[in-house]
Amino acid sequence: ESVGAGDPAGPPAHHLAVRAGLGDPVFFLLTFVAVTTSVAFISMVAVAIPTMLAMRRAANSFALLADAALDELPSTMTAVRLSGMEISDFTLELSDLRPSDSRWREQVNQYCSSSRRWNRTNEEYSSAED
Repeated sequence: ESVGAGDPAGPPAHHLAVRAGLGDPVFFLLTFVAVTTSVAFISMVAVAIPTMLAMRRAANSFALLADAALDELPSTMTAVRLSGMEISDFTLELSDLRPSDSRWREQVNQYCSSSRRWNRTNEEYSSAED
């Protein structure tokens, strides 16, 4: 059995097996690629496990936060709505008052003077305690 130059089949398979032995650089290259790929995969799995556990804890925390928000949100929105209505009513009452009305001015002056007296009394009382 001779291998000629024009033989399209190439060398027989048993010749190739003998040729790719432990001393062949292709064997070392394939071994290096296999080991490197295995180490990379094992490293990725080793890093992914703690990351997935942390993501699970974060998801559980988010679920608890969402439950708390669902419990508290309706009452908070009711309080905000009530405050808005009170502010609106207060604004309407203020718009009904006319600054030219002398009674309004007298009431404002009376409240301011009573507030000043109250502040002076509290200051005198707190300085007497010291």
